[in-house]
Amino acid sequence: MGNKTLTTRGLFGWLLAGWVVVNLLQAAFTGISNDEAYYALWGQHLDWGYFDHPPMVALFTFLSSLLAPGALGVRLMTVLAQALTLWLVWRLLEESGLKKSDDTVLSFFIVAASLVMVAALGFVTTPDVPLLLFAALFLLNYRRFLQRANWANLLLLGLSMAGMVYSKYQSVLVIGFIVLSNPRLLLNLRFWLSGLLALLLLAPHVYWQYLNDFPSFQYHLVARSAAFKWAYFLEFLPNQLAVFNPLTLGLVIYVLVKRRSADVFERGLRFVIVGFLLFFWAMAFRGHVEPHWTVVASLPMLILLVREAAVQPRVRRFIHTWVLGSLGLVLLARVALLIPATAAKAHFYTAPTYEAIAAVAGDVPVVFGSSFQKPSLYTFHSGRLSTTVSSINNRRTQFDLWQWERGLEGQRVFVCANIEGRSQVYTVGDQRIEGFFVESFRATQRLVVTTDLPESGASAPGDTVRAMVTVFNPYPYAVQADDSVMPVRVVPSLFTRKVKRKCEVVPPAASVGAAPVWSAPNALNLAPGASLTTPMVFVVPDDMPAGTYNLIVTTEGLFGPALGNRLHAWKVCTQN
Repeated sequence: MGNKTLTTRGLFGWLLAGWVVVNLLQAAFTGISNDEAYYALWGQHLDWGYFDHPPMVALFTFLSSLLAPGALGVRLMTVLAQALTLWLVWRLLEESGLKKSDDTVLSFFIVAASLVMVAALGFVTTPDVPLLLFAALFLLNYRRFLQRANWANLLLLGLSMAGMVYSKYQSVLVIGFIVLSNPRLLLNLRFWLSGLLALLLLAPHVYWQYLNDFPSFQYHLVARSAAFKWAYFLEFLPNQLAVFNPLTLGLVIYVLVKRRSADVFERGLRFVIVGFLLFFWAMAFRGHVEPHWTVVASLPMLILLVREAAVQPRVRRFIHTWVLGSLGLVLLARVALLIPATAAKAHFYTAPTYEAIAAVAGDVPVVFGSSFQKPSLYTFHSGRLSTTVSSINNRRTQFDLWQWERGLEGQRVFVCANIEGRSQVYTVGDQRIEGFFVESFRATQRLVVTTDLPESGASAPGDTVRAMVTVFNPYPYAVQADDSVMPVRVVPSLFTRKVKRKCEVVPPAASVGAAPVWSAPNALNLAPGASLTTPMVFVVPDDMPAGTYNLIVTTEGLFGPALGNRLHAWKVCTQN
């Protein structure tokens, strides 16, 4: 039996080593994606938090950059973290009394490889990578805690909970579903102490959120909300089939239905699986749900299926035939990612575009409009300074917290954007670059605009809306509407993610009363630190579709209406 155990352990070790080698090769030779370049930029500017996510992914890219160059400098920690994640899950299975055999080891790796998103997270860096690592550590130590609630397990449980939250906010659902599956935890003082430890470890991140007005929570809980669409609700299940593999997810459902929980730990696994799927399906009522948001449920799926395969020949045969056969499609997808000529080109192989932009710009900083991916990719491929200016055409990002454009005041920059009447076309090889040089750059997107409009309101198409508008100039330079280089005006806009319309400002001659109102373009002229208050009357577009929009009165410069001033929930309807 000792030799058999050694052989089984040896097989696991060899397969895990092969897994790492394959992921290393894929990580090294697959181009960097848009989001990965963004996270790599975070790693160059370490902090306790970021606009979109907690800081663990930034730490991963930072450590990777210390250990390797190029793509591996973003992904090396990802490859190593997934290997450690798999080892932790296998360790959990061993400690749970799994009947170990070569077939069990094969079942483990077949199921792991069949989970499509897990396969991708072996070489693509996202916040889900550290989330899976700390979730595996949490599940392992939760099981140990159930057996023996000693101080060592208490500390590791608290550490793993903090690590999960430092990776991705939705990890609180893992903890919540585990508690729901085992309410007796709430009577355990040491479980509370582990939670207190996690909160203490999270204190620096909470303080960062406080200093920055909790941008992450405003973004995830408020800004991502959208009107209900049946498409969001109906697409959820097909997307989950794609993330988890139809055969693997189908087998998970079969096991959940056919067999009851063996113990309180397995009940927790079931709560996490079902809880995540139902929770995010319900979230589809408030907007689009990204398919990978449920990926942490892959760990309890893997544990349940391997445990079941060890005792049920029928399940094992299904895994070793049908699920194994599905790996051919996963392999084809991974090979396709290595070929720039495939559909992966636009997402992973953008280096020629940004190298061409660098050739045009030279040593001059580059400013992009309404895109966090473009400056991130430009910096990754060129190593040169770049930033972006947000507008209602896109969402707020980490660049809005950094505000690097302020440091470019008075400098010569290259604006890489298609601005009507300003942009030129530069041809570098087969690349076509649009943009223009600004000899003395001055940002205007962060002018502060306030109004007396209510938080919500309603208008019909063609209605006029009256507001008292105040504009404050926080910049150390004057801002003028008639600036020939960086013009700016104040505009009201109604927008959703897909519909964006400016409202026409009523000229002074057509306004009622003696008080002057702004025309469009308005005569905005503000000295540094100065403010201007005046009435404004604007008209809802006659052809504005009925619906609920964000109404914003804001400044508009080269890059469109600025995003950052107060939003008002405004309903456009046929009758007031």
